[in-house]
Amino acid sequence: NADAVRQRLGFLHVMGCQNDGDFAFQMTHPKFHKEKIYEVELDRPLEPLHQQMISDFGVMLDVSRNAVINIDTFKWYLPLLKRMGYNCVFLYSEDTYYVEGEPYFGYMRSRYTESEMRELDEFASSIGVEVIPCVQALAHVNAFLRWNQVNVDTDDIMLVDDERTYEIIDRMFATLSSAIKSRTIHIGMDEAHMLGRGKFL
Repeated sequence: NADAVRQRLGFLHVMGCQNDGDFAFQMTHPKFHKEKIYEVELDRPLEPLHQQMISDFGVMLDVSRNAVINIDTFKWYLPLLKRMGYNCVFLYSEDTYYVEGEPYFGYMRSRYTESEMRELDEFASSIGVEVIPCVQALAHVNAFLRWNQVNVDTDDIMLVDDERTYEIIDRMFATLSSAIKSRTIHIGMDEAHMLGRGKFL
């Protein structure tokens, strides 16, 4: 989407001139599956983040609804995504993965073990698909908070400036970094809008 790219990068100009409406329609409408190659000149170097935005073409799979997708199903599904041109899978998990030293993280919620995460990642990597963990930090981990393993600020937000909070987050990232090759972890803070308005206030 040119507008989205222009918004993000601040520069993009595409112009095409011709007077044959049928030709233009067949060349531009997605249903005709015309492959296009664009040459782009930039007025400044491309930042690494922008390069990643251009290079990553993926889907996000939610595995936090009380059961995770089993490994066999993933091994069936990932090649389909690869054939459609996708090169990454964002695996959204609130607490449905193993965290070393945190037995209540994903407790009774059908979480991935560390070996299952590693197996999934190895398979994805073998077909050219990057697995990128999408996790929550500070907020939106209600299922874990019900076990009273950490102090809370408000109902579903861990208490900021509490050492235990940072210990859990450090362990989350350490486990994911060990099990999955990607050096990218998407950190969700989308539902931490009450941060600092409870006990911390």
